[in-house]
Amino acid sequence: MQSKFDQARRSLHDDLSGSRVDRYSIKEVCQATGYTKSTFYRRFRTLPMFMACCVSHEIRTHLNEYREQDLLKKFRYLLIQMKQDENYFYNIYHLSKSRECICDYFVNELGSFLQQYLLKKYGDYSYELVRQASNSIYRVLFTWVDHSCQEDIGKLLSELSIFIFLLENNHPLDNRDKLLTQYSSSIRD
Repeated sequence: MQSKFDQARRSLHDDLSGSRVDRYSIKEVCQATGYTKSTFYRRFRTLPMFMACCVSHEIRTHLNEYREQDLLKKFRYLLIQMKQDENYFYNIYHLSKSRECICDYFVNELGSFLQQYLLKKYGDYSYELVRQASNSIYRVLFTWVDHSCQEDIGKLLSELSIFIFLLENNHPLDNRDKLLTQYSSSIRD
């Protein structure tokens, strides 16, 4: 049996996937799921937080779907899915941005995923590096979404590959110039 959150998440996805939407209300979520408004507010606080929970669930699901893949391939599959669901991600981004900034929530979720990945694969990670990479990856993903996913996925993967290289080699992002030279050499070899 589906939980109310799963019902709400699917309903939100269906409602926001078809075309660009200017408005979406808590009333619509409650009607689709049977939540009362007080239950909704107790659980999610605000509509943007509900949207953030839904998108975070989607992103984590797509990143974890390919367990045996390396990090760059995981992000490739995520970008493909985001491109397929372009209207959904665009609508979430714009509807939530106009009401409440939830970018810190996404950055923290990305950071949590990266920490788990790095711990499992390498047994160690730099917290500061994960925080910096999460911020950078968030900016790449949601700038792309904000521009209607127009840029080629391959170009985004090239940009993300730099952050992934730095993460997987445990390099701080403040040595970018030196590290980009090292990165360029490693991909030519």
